[in-house]
Amino acid sequence: MMRTCLNGIGTSWRHITSSTQCRTRNTQQVWHRGTMGLTTPIIKASGLTKSFPSRVRGGRVRAVDGIDLEIAPGETFGLVGPDGAGKTTTLRLLNGLLVPDAGQASVAGYDAVVQSLELHARVGYMAQQFSLYGDLSVLENITFFAKVYGVSRDERAKRIDRLLEFARLNAFRGRPAAQLSGGMKKKLALACML
Repeated sequence: MMRTCLNGIGTSWRHITSSTQCRTRNTQQVWHRGTMGLTTPIIKASGLTKSFPSRVRGGRVRAVDGIDLEIAPGETFGLVGPDGAGKTTTLRLLNGLLVPDAGQASVAGYDAVVQSLELHARVGYMAQQFSLYGDLSVLENITFFAKVYGVSRDERAKRIDRLLEFARLNAFRGRPAAQLSGGMKKKLALACML
């Protein structure tokens, strides 16, 4: 692990990489910026490992190999690496969307496996290829996802109004998602995850 003080006021950049991954083409690099000091991590992973079946008969590909990391509240964090390095798998593990083969992860104090439902109620994950329902309107998409995430009817109306305002989609609430521009689709996807 490398630590460097950037400006003398306690800001640090840290580079973390799994030693096993350094010896493979799937090197995954993690850079994050934040304050030095002791705080309770908002994200913590220990020995996080995940493998998938490979195309080679009976073989397995280790996508994530023993990642250990701690991210304090307020830190800026980036996960950088080549295709196939395990970035998306790591995010899915941290969000409780995949179960690790080994290791543990927690986000905001919730165990990513044991408390995944509680975690999903508090943390949104927007994949690169988020699926909107093109034949549903902006409002119908947000309403659908609010129901999926178990938002109560009373809270749903207030939250949807805030999200439409936040994403600047109020004027398009009746427009089918398929007829939105690319940027508007991304804003709608973000609103659906929040």
